[in-house]
Amino acid sequence: MPKQAITLAATDLGQNWFLWVMGGLGISTMDVPQFFGGGCLAVAAASIMGRARKDPRKIWFLIFIAGVAAILTAAVWPQTGWATPVQVGMAAAGAASSWLINILVKVGNAVEGNTDTLAKRLIDAVLPKRGSDK
Repeated sequence: MPKQAITLAATDLGQNWFLWVMGGLGISTMDVPQFFGGGCLAVAAASIMGRARKDPRKIWFLIFIAGVAAILTAAVWPQTGWATPVQVGMAAAGAASSWLINILVKVGNAVEGNTDTLAKRLIDAVLPKRGSDK
């Protein structure tokens, strides 16, 4: 390979920062349009599964978790050896993230509802009782 071709290839790779990010995440077997297509499918699938959400927190968490699930799926998919396109797996991961959001919100609400009890127990365990000088 001539020196000029190597220089052009290195320059092209250096200018496309997104390929560096994808390589760092372990997603080196996909083209950028395929990756964005799978991400859009994941967010769309998550939105369809969570269309009854009224709380804006759930919707934004749903979009975020769907994106993270899609990235993780794209990184793991080549090791599975499945013949199905990776975009299908990314969409399925986005849809499954809807159930994960339900679990996280329910756990958060339970912790928020028991905060007073937990704080009182912690204070009683650490600090001495009132009126005791010992």
